[in-house]
Order: sequence, then structure tokens, then C-alpha cells
Amino acid sequence: MLFHLKQYPPEPTPAVILSYLDRTETVRSIGVAQVDFTDLGDDAIGYLAELVRRYDVDDLKRFAPLKRYALVTCFLVDAQKTRSIISSR
Repeated sequence: MLFHLKQYPPEPTPAVILSYLDRTETVRSIGVAQVDFTDLGDDAIGYLAELVRRYDVDDLKRFAPLKRYALVTCFLVDAQKTRSIISSR
């Protein structure tokens, strides 16, 4: 599922846009909006989310569970922000 969420849409066809909106709904349904990272800051969240984008899922497995979950949560929070901006246009 993480690999699917990390993919960028290849071209703006109706099918791709619908798939992208489905991914947005998936992120929303996980409950990412309730995560409170106000003390961390947007720059730090963006940096950690970018790290997750660069790692394969197997690479993330080498981290301790707490660190792995924190990284993936930052990715999902960042994805929620990004996709909310895009879907509101």
C-alpha cells in the first residue's frame, strides 16, 4: 500500500485522476488528519516525508518499529496536506 501511495500520477487522464483521488481518500480514511505534529513543524515533516519517498518499503523495514512508524506517519501527514491542496483545486 505504501508503494502505491508513493507513486506520482504519470499523466492527467481521467482514469489517473480518479485513481489519485482514491489514494487521497485512502490517506484520509487512515485518520492522518488527527495526528498532531504541531511541535515538529512543516519543514521537518517535509524532510522526513522526502526520506520515505526515497526509501523502498524493504529499506524502511530495517529501522526500529518506532522510527519506521514515525517516518511513515510524517509521509502520510505530508501526503494528506499535498493531496488536500490538489483535490481542492
